[in-house]
Amino acid sequence: KCDIINMSYGEPTGKPNVGRFPPLATELVKNHKIVFVSSAGNSGPALSTVGAPGGTTKGLISVGAIVTPDMMAVEYSLLERLPEIQFTWSSRGPAQNGALGVNISAPGGAIAPVPNWTLQKNMLMNGTSMSSPNACGGLSLILSALKANKIAYTPFTLRRAIENTARSTGADALTVGNGVLQVAKAFTCMSKTFDASELDYFLDVIIPDRDNAVGLYLREISETSGITETDVKVFPEFFNGVDNKKKIAFELRITLKSTVKWVEAPQNLVLMNGGRTFKVRVDPRDLAPNSHYYGEVHGYDSEYPDKGPIFRLPVTLIKPVQMTGHILKLPPTKFTPGYIKRTFVSVPYGSTWAEITLRASSLETNRLFNFVALQTPPYTTLKTHQEDKYVWLKSNDEWKHQIRLCPGYVVELILGQYWSSLGDSGEVEMIVEFHGLSSSAKEIVIDGTETITRFDLQASLRDEEIKPEGKLLMIRQTIRPEKPGVPRLLSTERDLLPGVENRQISEMILSYKFDQVTITI
Repeated sequence: KCDIINMSYGEPTGKPNVGRFPPLATELVKNHKIVFVSSAGNSGPALSTVGAPGGTTKGLISVGAIVTPDMMAVEYSLLERLPEIQFTWSSRGPAQNGALGVNISAPGGAIAPVPNWTLQKNMLMNGTSMSSPNACGGLSLILSALKANKIAYTPFTLRRAIENTARSTGADALTVGNGVLQVAKAFTCMSKTFDASELDYFLDVIIPDRDNAVGLYLREISETSGITETDVKVFPEFFNGVDNKKKIAFELRITLKSTVKWVEAPQNLVLMNGGRTFKVRVDPRDLAPNSHYYGEVHGYDSEYPDKGPIFRLPVTLIKPVQMTGHILKLPPTKFTPGYIKRTFVSVPYGSTWAEITLRASSLETNRLFNFVALQTPPYTTLKTHQEDKYVWLKSNDEWKHQIRLCPGYVVELILGQYWSSLGDSGEVEMIVEFHGLSSSAKEIVIDGTETITRFDLQASLRDEEIKPEGKLLMIRQTIRPEKPGVPRLLSTERDLLPGVENRQISEMILSYKFDQVTITI
């Protein structure tokens, strides 16, 4: 039997926990009790950059990447040993469905074996593809010890133990998750808090009126300018084969606690098999703008509080700056290796792009900075609205860059000194100048039947100077398939979708006939 899986690849997604793969991975965890570990992604340091499936699929353990002082000295050969820190590129939470996104963190670099075609035996590699197998190895040690001591477990009791015993690095939860994996403490926790009844079920938490989100994520100005109340549903999911008598008898008394003052929840909840709903209130009115905030609602077993939280509801809130003009001038900031300065701005309506200016002063050495701009409109991936640039700066340098924007949505602007770029003197200033032009046509198409193609431009934010210029880039001609067909694949096991129905997979083959002519202009 397979006990644990590591998967270290992924991609951005605009709809967490949706698609063909997530239910299959969740089935392995829920129905077969397999521990599934996955990389969080390498798209940081902006918030909401965790990838799929690792940071966005329920039931999986998502792992971020840290670098330790010993790694800096031995693996990366730095001139200085800096304090333990998250790699600049390690993806951050939350996921768009409110999930924390990063459950734990582990060392994200290794001198590892590589294929022979590289003409070398080992290579220095880094990424959450290093931290995920590192954590998987640590979890394997825990599973081995549990089996040796005949202590039963489920993927959910293991996950609770590693989250409740993880070591804090001082970074916020959206960066490092619950902390760095602690193998010995997690095993001790599972040994001392073993509860045979938890082998029959696990607890699920959803927010029904937010498309069954697993956490509360308030980002846009319409959500963060007043009080938000929402219903949260908690219910037990029983594993296959559990007797109905146990389901009928199930009753759990839960104590609810909020970790922050701006999130309120009731104190008590009696949970039965059908599930229960309770209200959560978020009041951001006293929170300072231009910052992000994170808290959790914890559920404790009232009879056995030493277990730690038996479920967690993540709550993320971003309080943006509201523009009164079209220029935002940020005060000069002193940077150190790995330091990240975040700015959250509600993009003015009418603004479709902005010009970013960075000005450096008193930098003793040439340093590497990471500039990121990210917006998260619903059902879009981070690739659609993310700008990610690396730039070297020295004293008196000025760097300009233009970014596209979606009006009305919050943009996170990041400037961070790369973790391995040494030096802690000098300052960098950022100026953001918003502009806007909207067109009546997203794409200008010249129809062969018309002599004139009209489109209108509008500048709603401020006066803009334009210099129109046009080029013919593409000609489109519709071609119908000559031989369409949808044949069935061979009826082997790999050509059947898993499940009771064993649905047959077919393929679509479309044959086209056309001539490709090269034209020189």
